Amino acid sequence: MARNGIAAPTPASGCAPWWRGGTTVCRLHGRDKYGRDLGTCETNGRDIGRQMVATGYAVSYGRYQKVEAAAEKQGVGLWAGDFTRPQAWRRANGHADETPHVVDGWLDAIRLWLFDQLTALFASIGDA
Repeated sequence: MARNGIAAPTPASGCAPWWRGGTTVCRLHGRDKYGRDLGTCETNGRDIGRQMVATGYAVSYGRYQKVEAAAEKQGVGLWAGDFTRPQAWRRANGHADETPHVVDGWLDAIRLWLFDQLTALFASIGDA
């Protein structure tokens, strides 16, 4: 499954501490142009994609732009040094351009937006 809205190292790279030691629930939202399922996953109630972007282990790819901006400003993870964004690397190495991941329909887009807003709200309440 491709993580919806991010471009990130694979779990085999060792950059995946968020989904260890808990129950992971994934919600599939559609398919990308390669036929891969797109979805978001949570472990212990935390959105893994959001966490990966927030800690600099992934870049936003259609979602989490504000989260990425905060990670970049803090200089965490990938933002601690120089790196090439995955989209730029693919273009430079002769791979096809890929558009950001999107959901299949407008109802799914609204549902995802509401889910993101509620997740952020509850996370801020939990951090208080």
